[in-house]
Amino acid sequence: MIDEIQPNYASYSIDELEDALRHVDSEAYPQRVQAIKQELQIKRAQHTAAKQANTEHSDNEQFFKCPSCLKSISFFSKAANSWGKTKTCPHCGAHFEVRMNYVALAIAVLPLVFVHRLLFIPILVAMGLPGAIGMGIVTGTAMALSMRFKKPSQD
Repeated sequence: MIDEIQPNYASYSIDELEDALRHVDSEAYPQRVQAIKQELQIKRAQHTAAKQANTEHSDNEQFFKCPSCLKSISFFSKAANSWGKTKTCPHCGAHFEVRMNYVALAIAVLPLVFVHRLLFIPILVAMGLPGAIGMGIVTGTAMALSMRFKKPSQD
């Protein structure tokens, strides 16, 4: 007898699991129904835990995490730095947008300006480099700290 290939439900999103549960033949595949229910319970618990951990952000906004699957996306990844308004998550394939959180930018600027004045300029000048390089580092850091990944707006 040929063994059936089992779907990898761990790679499914919550929406995909709910859809699979609605469409699976429960009489023919009771073990699949059970596996889907177990994975759905795990995903919902992970989603709830992630929402509680990110209470400072809206439901539709994440700090370097995909707003759909909640997996981390590196700041230096190809997905986060691709051209265009809409990006694609490397984990789940869902689309997201990179938005600036201006409140976070305002909060990050003041301490970074002090770091620039008190730390970067003296070090860079002592190394024989222009102090303006430090401003580039400060600006890049402030921008990175204020970036948020958000689900695409429905225009």
